[in-house]
Amino acid sequence: MHRRGDLYYLSYSSGRTDQDTYQVHCAVGTHPMGPFTEQENSPILATDASRGLISPGHHAIIRKDGEDYILYHRRIPYLKEVLREMCVDKIEYDGDGQIRKVEVRM
Repeated sequence: MHRRGDLYYLSYSSGRTDQDTYQVHCAVGTHPMGPFTEQENSPILATDASRGLISPGHHAIIRKDGEDYILYHRRIPYLKEVLREMCVDKIEYDGDGQIRKVEVRM
């Protein structure tokens, strides 16, 4: 969970890391104990095989110099084994405070 302004963001991974179903979802609330409402554009990070992004998840969100970043694992697409690499991407918010789909750097 992280906070930005008056909103609390509860993010979580779902699916299986060894399948394309692994992804990061986000729900938003005004109190750290909830209730939380799933964002309309959730999941915010999901498999995009055309870009080589497979099974992203197992994440953490950090803030550095006033900017939020998501750290996560993704499968290495050119290997048959389920091996993962660590990634970091910037989090952007829309005008309503919802997290936009993560813009993945390759």
